[in-house]
Amino acid sequence: MATYGEVETVLAALHDMDAERQTSAFRARLKHFKRLGLPLGLTPGKGKRIDYGSDEILQLAFALELTQVGVDPAFITEAVRFYWSRIKFSFDYADALTRKEEENGDVYFVIPVAMMSKPWSKDNGMVITTVPASRLIEFLGRGVTRCVLINVSDFIRRLLRCYNDIVKGDL
Repeated sequence: MATYGEVETVLAALHDMDAERQTSAFRARLKHFKRLGLPLGLTPGKGKRIDYGSDEILQLAFALELTQVGVDPAFITEAVRFYWSRIKFSFDYADALTRKEEENGDVYFVIPVAMMSKPWSKDNGMVITTVPASRLIEFLGRGVTRCVLINVSDFIRRLLRCYNDIVKGDL
């Protein structure tokens, strides 16, 4: 478990931010996600301390990762709300492979991008597919025109490193 201050510092470190940037736009972005409902289920009220567990930290870290590629925070929040169990499973899968340190064991999120036409289609949800590195080229050859790739294994390694450096414990 971690405090809000620790989580903010971990996430800032994950994105290579210095203290000045952490206290300005970055903090505002985290507050915006909080207003939108991320992390899921945390609504303690003003002045009450929240302990953040691994799910809450992963939700915010994933949301910030998608923000890096220009995905709208409201859309991110809805995607996390709807797909969290699947996303969490993928994080756990990547974490297990990462801890085994298997060769070529990295796992990727493949998220097809249709930012203009997706809102107009009947299926306007986010599709997130988890693909091992060994099958990535094959998967992308199946008609994926454009997508966002997130190396989940590397993401987990960096997040764990930042968490351990700042919180001094296991996530």
